[in-house]
Amino acid sequence: MVAARSGFLELYHPLYAVERFRTRLLNGSLPALRFLRGELLPFLKASRDQKPFEAMAILRRYSPLLSSEVLKEAGKQQVAHIASISTILF
Repeated sequence: MVAARSGFLELYHPLYAVERFRTRLLNGSLPALRFLRGELLPFLKASRDQKPFEAMAILRRYSPLLSSEVLKEAGKQQVAHIASISTILF
């Protein structure tokens, strides 16, 4: 089983036990798994591999805290705004 080999057995079993999640879990379309696979895991990998520019690019793509509108509102305080976010994350 892939879940056992990949170390995800503890995540897999509770989700598989819920019948309405089963098909979406098996085909990879369960929303929680899409979030983990598409957003969280790449961010964690970039952080672990000490690639801060890649990690910030992922955050910029998905985080409303780093949207163009928020950064425009921050004006001259953009650097302080980004620094406050990065100290929380790193």
